[in-house]
Amino acid sequence: MIQFITHTNDRYDYVEGARLALAGGCRWIQLRMKDAPKDTFLAAATAIGQLCKTYHATFILDDHAEWVQEAGADGVHLGKNDMPVSEARKLLGSRYVIGGTANTFDDVERLYRDGADYIGCGPFRFTTTKQKLSPILGADGYRRIVSQMKLHHITIPIVAIGGILSSDIPDVMATGVSGIAVSGAILNADSPVEEMQRFIRLTEMETKIKINYPSSEKVYLQGKRYPELRVGMRKVNLTPTVTFKGDVRHEEANAPVYVYDTSGPYSDPDMAIDLKQGLPKLRQPWIDGRKAGETQMYFAKQGIITQEMEYVAIRENMNCEELGITTHITPEFVCKEIAEGRAVIPANRKHPESEPMIIGTNFLVKINTNIGNSATTSGIEEEVEKAVWSCKWGGDTLMDLSTGKDIHETREWILRNCPVPVGTVPMYQAFEKVNGKAEDLTWEIFRDTLIEQCEQGVDYFTIHCGIRLKNIHLADTRLTGIVSRGGSIISKWCKVHQKESFLYEHFDDICDICAQYDVAISLGDGLRPGSTYDANDAAQFAELDTMGELVERAWAKHVQAFIEGPGHVPMHKIKENMERQIEKCHGAPFYTLGPLVTDIAPAYDHITSAIGASMIGWYGTAMLCYVTPKEHLALPDKDDVRTGVVTYKIAAHAADLAKGHPGATVRDNALSKARYDFRWKDQFNLSLDPERALEYYKASNSVDANYCTMCGPNFCAARISHSLKSCEEEK
Repeated sequence: MIQFITHTNDRYDYVEGARLALAGGCRWIQLRMKDAPKDTFLAAATAIGQLCKTYHATFILDDHAEWVQEAGADGVHLGKNDMPVSEARKLLGSRYVIGGTANTFDDVERLYRDGADYIGCGPFRFTTTKQKLSPILGADGYRRIVSQMKLHHITIPIVAIGGILSSDIPDVMATGVSGIAVSGAILNADSPVEEMQRFIRLTEMETKIKINYPSSEKVYLQGKRYPELRVGMRKVNLTPTVTFKGDVRHEEANAPVYVYDTSGPYSDPDMAIDLKQGLPKLRQPWIDGRKAGETQMYFAKQGIITQEMEYVAIRENMNCEELGITTHITPEFVCKEIAEGRAVIPANRKHPESEPMIIGTNFLVKINTNIGNSATTSGIEEEVEKAVWSCKWGGDTLMDLSTGKDIHETREWILRNCPVPVGTVPMYQAFEKVNGKAEDLTWEIFRDTLIEQCEQGVDYFTIHCGIRLKNIHLADTRLTGIVSRGGSIISKWCKVHQKESFLYEHFDDICDICAQYDVAISLGDGLRPGSTYDANDAAQFAELDTMGELVERAWAKHVQAFIEGPGHVPMHKIKENMERQIEKCHGAPFYTLGPLVTDIAPAYDHITSAIGASMIGWYGTAMLCYVTPKEHLALPDKDDVRTGVVTYKIAAHAADLAKGHPGATVRDNALSKARYDFRWKDQFNLSLDPERALEYYKASNSVDANYCTMCGPNFCAARISHSLKSCEEEK
């Protein structure tokens, strides 16, 4: 984050300086006009405020809390000798941003306890405006303060201030601060716009691999059977509920909310991230004591509870025990579900960086995100960035579906830096090895590809073993034929050679390879329907029946397996899919793409599919494959990944609520209470996408009040409800 503090020189006044900073990409402007008369100050504030609205930027005043509302600003930054934060909060309310100035840890602690939203900390070096502050902090000073904050569990953004140059950015950001405030360094440059872009680019290079959530801290719950386990979660800290009886202010504390966290080390401020080195090998000490072929299912069938099993039990429950919520999910239950094939922990011995998670009907509904380059778009850096981005928003697993150049290297970078299980479709790489000629594929080429990817650390494979030569013709009468890439490739091979696919004939060999690495098999639905017209047809169900045969063969070799499903299915046919899968596939976890419930919404298929996903998740599907707005249209970019993940988190959570998963209602209830209390900040921070929620609110609400522009002051039901409560109390 870059803040620009308005500044003047011989070339630019306050307004023009702000305009240049905004044009360079800055989205946080602070107006500092020391000792200016009110009329002069407000004239500049009005002009800058309009610019900030145009650029969707945050606009705050320096010092003058009493002028914030009149100026139409978003908040105020208070100096050490200005109004206390608590007094400004009482004046402005919870909607406005309030920052404070600090240059010691004691200052930071005081401002945090007083309710500041962020702290400008400095100076980094002496400047004309910071000479009165001492001591000079430098990088070591910031490092000491951030270290003390961690020790005292203080979570608040720290913005480094005071004479910072672009050359200082690596050292400053390495201390753990959240952002940098700049002023003269921008306007004194030959090209202020280009210099601002340079600051932003350098800052993003240092921060884009780290993940931050507002008002949250990374916490770890300890194992009991294995005390060395540290299961990462996110704790969202909430503000108190404030009420007034007359002029007397009353505060009621609201307990923090624990949230399932897929961000891994990226959100741990104590963890240094180096993409070249990869993530810490969390599971390596557990793996070292095991032999090849000793899979999670192997141990489970013997009643042995592994570290992974206790880890996922703790992770699924979060802090249910502390909240007094009864849960059936124990390490023993996890062990039983894996032994009986109803759940899977994808965890290749060669991917020790991954944090254990579980896929099964009786657990939280998980979501998978697909990334990967194509022959025409994206590269290694973009795919690694998308992988981390997916983890930020809540992707539980990741499939690398790369079909372009550098497939092996792209996958290696993703695996070494991914804290969630990674899946692939090995057929894609094998297909590249034969230059896209399906008929030239052989078992030997596929086998070698499989071993190559096992050695890299892929946690699960989608393999289209269920396609039989005798069933391919069933797709001939379809409206949209065979829409699976892997399914179409292997179907063509079968037709050309007029024999069963080598995937089906060598399925036992595939299982033997996977067992050596504890790689799970996702039995791919190569004949899934590509339109609602084709849903639940003979081709789809013939393949499903074959999968039921294959899953039992996998279990016999201690290989974990799950079943992939459609696709495009209208709402009235979804339940039949789930019931048939449970029956034919013996309760193995079901993993579905959507399904899309209608075919008329290109650019909105993340919505058409999420409708079906929430339904089939309720009926028992264990994992949902996300769909982005680009489905059927183009390769998704970062923003599409964000939209797809959040949309599917909604579907998965809706299913968890319907299934009655232990603790599923905690976050909903906390957010609903925050909404009723008009605690806007908590409402945003508890949401699946806090940044987007805040962005929408700020764009439409120009005043702080106990209502929003949806209903206005007179028709706000919550406000009227509060007045009814007051009437009852006065009786």
